[in-house]
Amino acid sequence: MKKIGIIGGIGPEATIIYYRELITKLNNNLSKDPYSTLIIESICMSQMFNFINNNDMNGLTKMINKSINNLEKGGAQVIAIASNTPHIVFERLSKLDRTHLINIVDETCKYISSKGFKNIGLIGTRSTMESGIYQKLEKKYNLNIVIPDAIDRTLIDQLYLNEIVKNNLNSETKQIIIQLINKLIISHKIEGLILGGTELSLLLKQDDFSNITLFDSTKIHIDSITKYSL
Repeated sequence: MKKIGIIGGIGPEATIIYYRELITKLNNNLSKDPYSTLIIESICMSQMFNFINNNDMNGLTKMINKSINNLEKGGAQVIAIASNTPHIVFERLSKLDRTHLINIVDETCKYISSKGFKNIGLIGTRSTMESGIYQKLEKKYNLNIVIPDAIDRTLIDQLYLNEIVKNNLNSETKQIIIQLINKLIISHKIEGLILGGTELSLLLKQDDFSNITLFDSTKIHIDSITKYSL
């Protein structure tokens, strides 16, 4: 098994999901030694968003690359960022590092395409929705990815960062986001929806929707990390 390194802390609740699910999946696949190892390097989420809000992609790249270097020093052979948003600088990072980096965006789009879906909605932080990191892969995977309108993107971003990231879940927030997703279903005839935030699956479940398929980028990413590490 290749040793896994996870860049976490963005946010902590998603990092917990990654740790728990990776340990479970790896242990289920390791017959001789049921105790797999991985290492986590946490970064400051507020610092990350300061770089993004100031459009300082060099600063963001340097911060994440420093964490990658720390994981490499700890023996990591496969590295993943437990968040969608920092992938706005993934191309820069992949040019700087030799360790195998597993891209949550690419893995999610590849999975959706393999299932035969094409017209897909996307929600997450405003940076994830508006940066084009998913839309850039439309041609590669024969997808059409749509996002909510500007007002709805702002509301989703606020609810996500102020509540969901902190695992502060309530039914009112859930109903608001479901209503916004239903608007996408009506206006764009989407077949599925990417949960492009690694904590969104804490709030939204497949049982909440009968007419679209949810694609949890967290689960897809974890499955890919497991596959690459074994």
